[in-house]
Amino acid sequence: MEWDGRTLTLTFPVTPRDPEAVVLSFRPHHGYARLLDAWKAGKATMGEPTLTPNSISIPLKFPKVQPYSPRAVIGIDSNETNLTAYVAASGEMREIDTSYAARVSRDHERRARRGQRGKQNPRVRRKVAARHGRLRREKVATFWQGGALALMAWAASLGAALVLEDLKGMKGRLARQERRGLLNFWGVMTFHGVLASKAAFYGVPLLFVDPRDTSRSCPVCG
Repeated sequence: MEWDGRTLTLTFPVTPRDPEAVVLSFRPHHGYARLLDAWKAGKATMGEPTLTPNSISIPLKFPKVQPYSPRAVIGIDSNETNLTAYVAASGEMREIDTSYAARVSRDHERRARRGQRGKQNPRVRRKVAARHGRLRREKVATFWQGGALALMAWAASLGAALVLEDLKGMKGRLARQERRGLLNFWGVMTFHGVLASKAAFYGVPLLFVDPRDTSRSCPVCG
């Protein structure tokens, strides 16, 4: 494997019957380019690349980063259209608009229904649904990646730990079907997964706490 900072070149050995080696060249996305820069600098080791007719996987293993000792805490409340972050020591509060994730999900669901309209072949209907599902997941994941990086930078600048509610299984605990439907567009578990991955990579302390009693229903309107 050769990496010059712009182009990744992979040369695969072949059998004596083949006239020449298999050589593949790629121009990686800047996010992957940073990982390759770290590999070339000796900060990661490479596993065995896996080549298939349609893809290539190159595993890079980075040493585990030990989280720093936090001097402050940033509590994050995950709502349906925003994240509310609160710094306990200073009283600073920030609200991050996350309605884009739900908007994209709803948009692609509508597009999928429109694309399936009039099509009787189940295979074609599944293909339309799969395409919009893939686009939805990619857009939502990219959005949450940006939000997670912004929180990483904020926490690191304060030397703070991030604290979130552990929302695993929440959808199954909701009694009302319409509330469950809203969670299909929320994507907050994707965000929590991305945040946990970034925190492990950058050494930012991340804690999940029991969400019991952190939200209450209004006794008047429900």
